[in-house]
Amino acid sequence: MKPLALRLSQPVLWLLVYLFVFLFLPIASNWLGDSAAEVIPPPLRWLFAVILLLTGFSVAVAFGKKLIAPTLKTLPTRQPREVLIAFLSIDGATHWTDGKVMSQSGNGQPVFIESIETWAQTKEQLGSWQQIARAVCAHLTGNGPHRLKKLILIGSRDRNNQGSVQKLPQAVEIFKHLLAPHGVVVEAFAGNAPDFEELEDVTRALQKALEQANEKPERIVIDVTGGQKTTSIAAAMFTLDKRDLVFQYVSTSFPHETKTFYAETATLQFG
Repeated sequence: MKPLALRLSQPVLWLLVYLFVFLFLPIASNWLGDSAAEVIPPPLRWLFAVILLLTGFSVAVAFGKKLIAPTLKTLPTRQPREVLIAFLSIDGATHWTDGKVMSQSGNGQPVFIESIETWAQTKEQLGSWQQIARAVCAHLTGNGPHRLKKLILIGSRDRNNQGSVQKLPQAVEIFKHLLAPHGVVVEAFAGNAPDFEELEDVTRALQKALEQANEKPERIVIDVTGGQKTTSIAAAMFTLDKRDLVFQYVSTSFPHETKTFYAETATLQFG
């Protein structure tokens, strides 16, 4: 026999919760209280109350896992956002030299990067920051009322005081130069550089970056391409309770599609 599956719309769900809390519980508690007073001696009533409280809490937690089941979904269409918060990876190939952006090809030959578009569209791998260029270009054009206005770069710092934060000033200069024709403001993350391997560290950084962005959530996107697996998990958890806030990932394989995700909770599911 297949398990029973039932999904309720959110208004119906909240109606059931309302009836349960404000109608059923008061009536049931009065009946239970009167019955307990007749059966349980006064010295043991407080113990009975504690047991009921702990049992109710355990049931609520167990049921909550069914009631609020987070899922990850992909946005069907690309919608440009005004603020892009990006994790900065370590790039040893790209440099800011004499007012020019230079990178190295796979065979070690120097390559002049003329614009953000040419960097993003080049099939040849030109440093890890090329992925940020592709992430940025996804929000310079496309469908929707918004266009990119600000880029916030978050550098990393590990326990040995190493990480991409050491090249953060250079990265800011590079993207400022390439995005100047588009009027995009480029900023370094104003908080302490997080350890990309520490979930709580990354979450705190995202909260600080969100404050630095100073925009509505529906106008912000978090790019996790340059981070670790932990940054992706942190971004998913961080966007879960923030309506309209999304995060994205740029594929490392051609044609380097930008996929946008959002986390949500299912309404109700049994079985």
